[in-house]
Amino acid sequence: RRVPEADLRRADARALPFPDASLHGYRADKVLHTLDEPDAALREARRVLAPGGRAVLVGQDWDTFVIDSA
Repeated sequence: RRVPEADLRRADARALPFPDASLHGYRADKVLHTLDEPDAALREARRVLAPGGRAVLVGQDWDTFVIDSA
């Protein structure tokens, strides 16, 4: 099975440089809580996601601090 190459770009979350319904995945890691209008970024993510595409939205959990150590 061929794995597609990653296409990483820096862009404004409110104006992504991709056509409508062109992405199979969208990830916002520690981003939405920093924006004045996170709903605008979510609308843009929905615009670029293809039908059946997946969004991963990750935020901070400052109430938990875990160290995994042998």
